[in-house]
Amino acid sequence: MFKYDENALLDSFEVTGNTFEELKEVTETLTKNTHFMKWHSADIELLSLDGRRTHEVPKVDKNGNTVRNKDGSIKMESIPVVTSTVLTPFNLPTAHPNIPIDTLLKAYRESSVKTPELLKEWTEVVKLAIVFNDNNALKKQKKFYLASANALQTMDRFGMAGDFLLTPCIERDIMIAKQFEKDLGVTVIARSCNGTKKIFSILSDKYTHIDQSILFDIVKKIETAGDMGPAKCYQWNVSNFFTKLYIEFPEKADELSRLYGLKKVMIPGILMTTSDTGDSSFKVRGTWRVEGSNSLVVNSEVKRKHIGEINTDDVIEDISKEIFAEYAKLPEALCDLMAHDVTDPAWDLTTTAGLKANQAEIENVIKTAFKRLGIVKAIGKKTEKKLREALVDEMDVSIRYTAYDIAMSILSLPERAVFMDKEKDISQLQKACGNAPFIKYDVDSSVILTA
Repeated sequence: MFKYDENALLDSFEVTGNTFEELKEVTETLTKNTHFMKWHSADIELLSLDGRRTHEVPKVDKNGNTVRNKDGSIKMESIPVVTSTVLTPFNLPTAHPNIPIDTLLKAYRESSVKTPELLKEWTEVVKLAIVFNDNNALKKQKKFYLASANALQTMDRFGMAGDFLLTPCIERDIMIAKQFEKDLGVTVIARSCNGTKKIFSILSDKYTHIDQSILFDIVKKIETAGDMGPAKCYQWNVSNFFTKLYIEFPEKADELSRLYGLKKVMIPGILMTTSDTGDSSFKVRGTWRVEGSNSLVVNSEVKRKHIGEINTDDVIEDISKEIFAEYAKLPEALCDLMAHDVTDPAWDLTTTAGLKANQAEIENVIKTAFKRLGIVKAIGKKTEKKLREALVDEMDVSIRYTAYDIAMSILSLPERAVFMDKEKDISQLQKACGNAPFIKYDVDSSVILTA
């Protein structure tokens, strides 16, 4: 059972699983605690935290009563207290010496910010809180919110972008507050837990929320259509920024394997990505996975931005046209590659000359394939060379290879590139390798190595 507590508000929050039931429980809980608010930027104040120390205050219980020690003395507790500056769009900066203790203590007590990890993230990493002046309430209110580092990166519509937004300092916060003078309408996305509220995104007022239930609606409609057979949940991943669901169609895999007579079973699937906090368009990518492997081949993509109305029937129609209709092309291409020899049938692989010729041809074919797939462009020349040489070293020159064998080895590269730690680079490699079944496996004369 999914436990929802203040740690679920951390930027580092992440959970994974492999059943639809678990995913539904997690997404429904997060959705219930996600809030979409229309604000004006001029009503936003920033609390910039530029230092850190601890302050001893009397400990109180849930009812607000002072807690005492056994000897009757008042029990004290330490809370983070920072020197701070309150920034408002039209008054920069305004120092408030009394703000630190009062504000932090109020947040600590009334907003229940008592999880050590959340306090540490706030006061040591992000160093920024947001106060909203709610002028529409019967009585004007100041509402206190923690802020995600990610919220700052979503503010490009204010003319701000770049890594400097992730560097906590008073200069950054003054610049942000200054931009709020534009008084733009914004959509603010926050999550809450036990009274603690945290802002994850500040987006355009045209932003349209896409409910995470769309994932289950699409799975149900695909299964109802019947063309792909039952969907199996292979894996899902949920953070405060993305929800990813990867499903497969094992019955379709068996059907295609029998039809094309492939040496290895290729399992078709789709990878769906969405975001409750506006960090991603809703995306559906067609995938293939070699049975027994975790490496994915990503093909066509369907996506919807968070603008206007999203119709799931239209999405399903696009998935059918752009993804499902393309599924037969990959096994067809692999089947054709099985008939294309890389190792010349005339070579005697029991001789030194035959082995050298085979080795040179394999290396030339792989080098040509990498060039045609644009691997250098995807991951850089240095990493491409390292990956290509590792693949060549894995080849047994005493074995006869077809283009199918080379293509299948290339398809598995993203899974085996353990030295690549950047998700973006792996994604680019995955995309490039996904075209391996669709290129020619002859040799480009510009890369020829002689035996």
